[in-house]
Amino acid sequence: MDVLSTYGTPVPSDDPLLRDDDGLDGIPLAPGNGCSAERISLNGPDAEFNWAASGPGGSPGVVPPPLDSLDLCLAGLWIEPVGVLSTASPAGLVSLRASVGNFGGLPADGATLTFFLDMDADSSASPLEIIASLPVPYSAPGSLDTLETVLDLDDGCWLIGASVYHPDDFDPSNDTALRGYSAGECPSPVISEVMCNPSSEDTDEYVELWFPGPGVFNLEGCRICDGDALDVLVPWRPELGALADPDASIGMFMPAGSFTVILDAEYCLGAQPWDFAPGTRVITTANTTIGDGLSGRDPLLLYSAAGTDTTCIMSTYGTPVLSNDPLLCDDDGLDSIPFDPGEGLAVHRILLAGPDSEGNWIASNPSPGSDPPSVHQGVDFSPVRLTLEPPFGEDGRAVAISSVIANLGTVSIPEGDLRVVIYGDLDHSSTPSPSEVILARTPPPPAPGDSIPVETSWFGTHSAVPVIVFTSCAGDSIASDDTLRVEWNRATDLVINEIMYRPNPGEPEWIELHNRSEYPVQLAGVVLSDSREDVTITADSILVEAGGYVILAPDSAEFRDAWPDAPGLVIEPPSWPALNDQIQPGREYADDVRISLSCGQALDMVPYAPSWGGSAGRSLEKIDPAASGWLSTSWSTCSGTGTPNERNSSYNPDPGHHGFLSCEPDPFSPDGDGVDDALSIHVEGEGHVTVEIYNVQGRRLLTLADGLQSGGVFTVSWNGLDADGGRLSVGRYIVFARLEKSNGEVREKAAVVVLARRL
Repeated sequence: MDVLSTYGTPVPSDDPLLRDDDGLDGIPLAPGNGCSAERISLNGPDAEFNWAASGPGGSPGVVPPPLDSLDLCLAGLWIEPVGVLSTASPAGLVSLRASVGNFGGLPADGATLTFFLDMDADSSASPLEIIASLPVPYSAPGSLDTLETVLDLDDGCWLIGASVYHPDDFDPSNDTALRGYSAGECPSPVISEVMCNPSSEDTDEYVELWFPGPGVFNLEGCRICDGDALDVLVPWRPELGALADPDASIGMFMPAGSFTVILDAEYCLGAQPWDFAPGTRVITTANTTIGDGLSGRDPLLLYSAAGTDTTCIMSTYGTPVLSNDPLLCDDDGLDSIPFDPGEGLAVHRILLAGPDSEGNWIASNPSPGSDPPSVHQGVDFSPVRLTLEPPFGEDGRAVAISSVIANLGTVSIPEGDLRVVIYGDLDHSSTPSPSEVILARTPPPPAPGDSIPVETSWFGTHSAVPVIVFTSCAGDSIASDDTLRVEWNRATDLVINEIMYRPNPGEPEWIELHNRSEYPVQLAGVVLSDSREDVTITADSILVEAGGYVILAPDSAEFRDAWPDAPGLVIEPPSWPALNDQIQPGREYADDVRISLSCGQALDMVPYAPSWGGSAGRSLEKIDPAASGWLSTSWSTCSGTGTPNERNSSYNPDPGHHGFLSCEPDPFSPDGDGVDDALSIHVEGEGHVTVEIYNVQGRRLLTLADGLQSGGVFTVSWNGLDADGGRLSVGRYIVFARLEKSNGEVREKAAVVVLARRL
């Protein structure tokens, strides 16, 4: 049986007599004696939120007026294409028909019916919106008259209205009807701003939509999905609370060029922090699954009222995987969007009519109901992103530099007028000398709201260097946003200090952070990432005290069960980047764990491999918190199982002293002159000894020893050749030693030595 409509969410069945109440919600409802159950939104679903009790007497079309009154009513409005038999609605001539009923007790004469194209969605006809004004024939009580006209429509989404007027009308509230109509090629609203990380995530998340036009778009029946939950867009209802900002308006229709903000239905339960632009339309969702559940890694999909398969997708944020099942439309993982902009910041679409692509989103202050705050009148070109890959490394390391230059203004400039310079500020003067310039280019300037990538490469130094990109062009209106900087090999106070990447079965992975400074460090907004994903650790204001520690774990309760004596703070991030324990295909690491600020500045990087240390049930420990996290020589295996929130068992503030491993002479020069021709490597202890040589990229070159040794000290020498007897080049090399004692205790150390040759 084909069901046209339902009330009360009945149980589906092919037998109509078995379609009883499903008992899963509050409908059907008991409206009270003399009252009816009314559908709130005529185009809305049969759902609990869309039904309410009427006033006394119900309202079958209208509330019955007194018998001695005049009450004309707009009883119906129909829009049909002229001469078209298909179900499509092409542009061109359309027929408009409206029925006017006299629901009062007195006859009416001298009434006027006005058809209008409601371009501003205010439900009234301004002079420029009027299509036709027609006299209504004499109308006796209970009569119904139909009037019609024609309209030539262009492609677009249109809001067409009809309104009847008589000066003595008893009830003007039933005098107007509005209908949306799509003609030909219709534009759709786009997701233009996402607030996923407000201070109060329970009430203040929102999604902003922008409609390019032409015409007016009807949002009734549209849906939104974050890959985890699907929700229906519905009008803001009085029972949700009064909006404090007088600039906000209620409505499901979007005029061309306007913004609509989808608020959390619990917004009025909070502080109502948002300042809406005048005329901003506010709606909400049927449930709070979207408003309470957005995260920095959630993509978004906006669906039309026609359905939820891929053909009904109107707009996306975060380049989700597309599927006919909305709950399978998760992040594709191929780019850096979606991303967490940081607490209190929103993600803005730079070019409103531009694509959902990595270069077209930017983090900035929230601006619900208005253009992104980064768009300025006049000429304004600005670097909006600058990244170094890798952000740390040894002297001479090749570094990929990627920047994005955006036109944040409203003016285009001729090709050749925009200049972009990237330089390494070696002398820390904030002014580029010729020798510091990495790139100087005049790229094609992007159009207003658009952006372009500018990429180059550089060879890093052993010390920290600010890398700066700046733009210049004639007439730039905002000089303050012309420069962006990040720091290569930045020395920071908050470091990764211990990693449990191969826990015992049933126990959780964990990462220990350490504040090695003399001052508290704020953890809010710090991002944890690995080679596949990233997550903001916490949006709450949490201070790591001077010299203090904090544990990050996927499940804080499981961590406490496994480590009941561990002191200090344990934080459970919203999601967890699972840690690898094997070298990844095509990589020299098992995983690349990083912490960074929300702006992208890296704080620490640990591209660990099993050879660095750590084993089943034993953590990877940093030898000295001040050492570089990206060097394998800075790490060792815990002598026990782990030291969460305590000083590491391998702590050694002098990385040049390596305990049971020592190397001499350093540097050594295997050039055959009889002086320092071989490196002597000493390993203290008895048991199974392994000694290996690695290059600074972590690739093993040869194994010098691998077997049982007795005696107090085992010594082996290295002549500077590789496993094939080839002569190695001058530079730094890593000596790695592993001692496994008969009682099962394992000690691992690494040392950096220098291979030199006579000049």
